[in-house]
Amino acid sequence: MKINVIGINHDTATVAQREKIAKLHLNAFDIKAQADLSELCILSTCGRFEIYFVVPASTYQENVDQVLATLKTPFGDDLPEFYWHTQEFAISHLLKVTCGLDSAVLGEDQILGQVKNAISDASEQGFASKILNKVFREAVSFAKSIKTELKLSENPLSLSYIAVKKAGQAGYLTEHHTATMVGLGKMGGLAIQYLLDSPIKCVYVSVRHPEKLEDFILNHPKVRIQSFEARYACIEKSQLVIATTAAPHTVIRSDAFKPPSEDILIIDLAMPRDVEAEIGKHKHVSLWNVDELKDISAENYQKRHDLTRQVILRVDEKSRSIMVWIDQLHVDDILKSWHQTIESITQEAMKSVDRKRLAVTLKDREMLEILFESSLKQLIKPPLETLKAIEDKGQRETYVGMLKELYHYE
Repeated sequence: MKINVIGINHDTATVAQREKIAKLHLNAFDIKAQADLSELCILSTCGRFEIYFVVPASTYQENVDQVLATLKTPFGDDLPEFYWHTQEFAISHLLKVTCGLDSAVLGEDQILGQVKNAISDASEQGFASKILNKVFREAVSFAKSIKTELKLSENPLSLSYIAVKKAGQAGYLTEHHTATMVGLGKMGGLAIQYLLDSPIKCVYVSVRHPEKLEDFILNHPKVRIQSFEARYACIEKSQLVIATTAAPHTVIRSDAFKPPSEDILIIDLAMPRDVEAEIGKHKHVSLWNVDELKDISAENYQKRHDLTRQVILRVDEKSRSIMVWIDQLHVDDILKSWHQTIESITQEAMKSVDRKRLAVTLKDREMLEILFESSLKQLIKPPLETLKAIEDKGQRETYVGMLKELYHYE
């Protein structure tokens, strides 16, 4: 069996291309059947769409071609750059993804939960079994240990991510809080993704051209689209404000701003600034700007760089150990068949014992059955130990194939 992953992410496909494949609502059952896949798991997020699958080694190229053909369906001539990894490289890719090393924001937290949900859904639907369940379980466990030991996600790089994360640490992202996004450029597009992944109650999006917003924002249950003129009214109902317009002048001015009676955090990610500095002098108002956040980003970059090198070394080691486990499955297959044969022979022997009445009591019968089974297991012990000791994967597969042929297991 071979494990593979085929997909696109924020580096290989545009937002529009990722939207196209997300709107396909690909039916996992159809993909599995059409490509004759043994196991299948789909990981779909705003930043990536990946299909992890397991196929027989003898037909894996045909299976891969079929999966690729299905994924290319909605694009026509506007094809994104699909990547394809197999075996140890596929496992390594999943480990990096789960740790946040392959995310737009290095080390981000949300992907871990998304990976867990993906394999949970695949298992519940019967698409993932022994191999993918094991690999994904190991990936999640590995990522948790990395986050605990190295605290990779505690040093964010993106100004948007830093801003939202700091807002959460300051207590502004609970289910009792409301946020307002004023403008939604590139920085705002990233910020709102993090906001919507938080427990926050709702997010007002005050923009000039709502028709240009992405579908995931327009259709999100937490989002309330508002006109740009309504921005001050939205701010009055919010405890958190993030401003990210491309205006050449301030758009949140002191003369129109109503001083709050409760604490409010205003984050100005625009350059030039969106928020007049005077607003930050009001009681109950905390105002953060880009310069304050950039200092944190620069400091965190070096920390992340050093930690990432440590993680990569661990990823390589972990992917090799998981691959060894997968390779051993060939031995497990023959062992399972051997045990089934032993059980069958033992049952036939016990039928003979019963016919000839060789066992006087029930206890005698049970002892004879144990004796037959344990004696037969001694026959498979030497070849089993030899198979497990063979380091050459090709040689081991050859021996297993010969045994299956000799025992008529295929």
